[in-house]
Amino acid sequence: MLLQQALGQVKPPAPRIATAPPRGKDGLVGLPHFFWAQRGQWRTINKRATSGPVWAEVTATPTTMVIRPGAGQATLTCKGPGTPYDPSVADQRDTCTYLFTRSSAGLPGAHYKVTVSVVWTAAWTGSDGAGGPLAPMTTSTTFPLRIAEGQALIQRSS
Repeated sequence: MLLQQALGQVKPPAPRIATAPPRGKDGLVGLPHFFWAQRGQWRTINKRATSGPVWAEVTATPTTMVIRPGAGQATLTCKGPGTPYDPSVADQRDTCTYLFTRSSAGLPGAHYKVTVSVVWTAAWTGSDGAGGPLAPMTTSTTFPLRIAEGQALIQRSS
């Protein structure tokens, strides 16, 4: 019963996701689009329920971020929260980037309806030493992204 009470108190927040290019600005086909969880979102949550000396504690930890662009584009799974885009860094490793292969022109609203989910692993511990893993929890957010396509014309001079 205490486990159920503690589990009921664990409410991971809906993810607040930042992107580069930022939402409201067009991304480009074939160039990386960066995704990251905003600061303070990627943290462990602990909740404990007690009754006298007996207690049960649930711990939920964000582990992966799943990006679903929709419209036939592949899903991307990132370990961790992604890294904020920094234009002064030439090679940004440990980032969560997506390469769109098609423009969003022609889609409803001329944008992708991107869903980003954060998967939380969960476990519990009791005052008597009992415990173990719990079913993962998932929180999601959905937002529009416009992706444009740049055309280039190459001419040869003789």
